[in-house]
Amino acid sequence: MPEESADDLRLFASAWSLDYEALSNQGMWPGYVVERGAESRFSGCPQALRIIALGRFGNKFYQLLNAAMIARRLGCGEIRLDAATKLELLPRTIRGIRFLYTDDGRSDWAALRGVFFTYLGFERLLEPLDPWFIQDTIAHLVAPFFQPMQAPLGDHIIAMHFRGGDVFAGAGNGGWVPPLYVMPPASFYTNAVKHARESLGVTEARIVYEDRSNPAIAEVEEYLSWQGIPFQSQSGTLTEDVCALLAAAHLVIPFGTFGEAIALLSGRLRTLYGFRHVGCLGFLYQRERTLIEIVLQQARGVRTFVIDDRRGGYIPPGAWVGTTEQLAMIRDYPESALEIREALPSAP
Repeated sequence: MPEESADDLRLFASAWSLDYEALSNQGMWPGYVVERGAESRFSGCPQALRIIALGRFGNKFYQLLNAAMIARRLGCGEIRLDAATKLELLPRTIRGIRFLYTDDGRSDWAALRGVFFTYLGFERLLEPLDPWFIQDTIAHLVAPFFQPMQAPLGDHIIAMHFRGGDVFAGAGNGGWVPPLYVMPPASFYTNAVKHARESLGVTEARIVYEDRSNPAIAEVEEYLSWQGIPFQSQSGTLTEDVCALLAAAHLVIPFGTFGEAIALLSGRLRTLYGFRHVGCLGFLYQRERTLIEIVLQQARGVRTFVIDDRRGGYIPPGAWVGTTEQLAMIRDYPESALEIREALPSAP
C-alpha cells in the first residue's frame, strides 16, 4: 500500500510555490494527496499524477486536460488512472508521458493523487493561460482518448445539443436535480438559429439529445417545422452523438462540460453559441475570460456568441429545482427577453 503524508503535500506546494490550502481542500472534491512507495524519498516533485473518479465525457475531458497541462509544467512522466476507470482508447505514451491504469507495483515512486476537474491550486503553474499551450495539449495529449469524428457536416448546418438525463430525472415529481444545471429555454436555441440564418448562411439544423426529457426539444422542433427549416433529430450512442457534434461548423450548447469538451476537441468549429456565458467553470476562477473563450478565440479563431437573459426573469444560475413552473419556463420563455452579443477576444 502506498504511504500518504500531509507533510509531502506541503513540501510539494512549497517546492512549486503553490497554495497548500487550496490543494488540500478542493471543496466538493477530495483534496490532493501525495502517495508514495515505501522506498520512495519524496523531494517535492512527483513522478506521476493519478486521476481518481474520471467521470463522464465532459468531466473526463477536463480532468485529462488539466492533468496533462500540470504534468507538462511539472515534468511528470506518467499519468495514472484508477483501475475502475476503463476507457475505450488508452494511448500508452505520448510526447514522453506514459498513460496507465493504477500503479505497476513499484516501491520507489511518488504520485500526486486527486480529482483534476479544475486546476484550482495550480494557478501559479498555469496562469496567465497560454491558449497555444492549451490547444497543443488538447490536440496531442487529450484528443487521442476520444473517437475520431465522422465526415463533416456542411457549413450550412447548425448543430444543437440538448442535455437530459439526471438534469431532468427528478424534475416535475419533487425528485432531486443538480441545481447548477440550469438548462436554457427553447428560445435560446431558436434565437441562435435565427442569428445563424441571417449572419452565417445556415439553412438546416441538426438536433442531438441525450433523451427527450428536456422540454425544449419539442418546442425547437416545432419552431423549425413552422419556419420550414429542414432538420434531423438524433439520439444515438455516445460515440454517434459525439461524432455528429464534432462534425459541425456551427454549434449551440447548454450549460455543462459536455458541450465545451466537444467545442475544444473539434477541428471543424467556426461558431459557438452559449447561454449567459461561454464556460461553465468560469465562476470558480478569478478571471475575466474563461479557458474555453481564450482557446477558441485566440488559438482557433472561433467566433463565440452569448445569448443572455436581458430581462432577468429566467431561472437564476444555480437555482434549478425542477418544478413544473421551471419546466414551463424552459418551454415558454419569450425570445424577446433574450439578447445576443459576440464575445470578442481581448488583448492577450
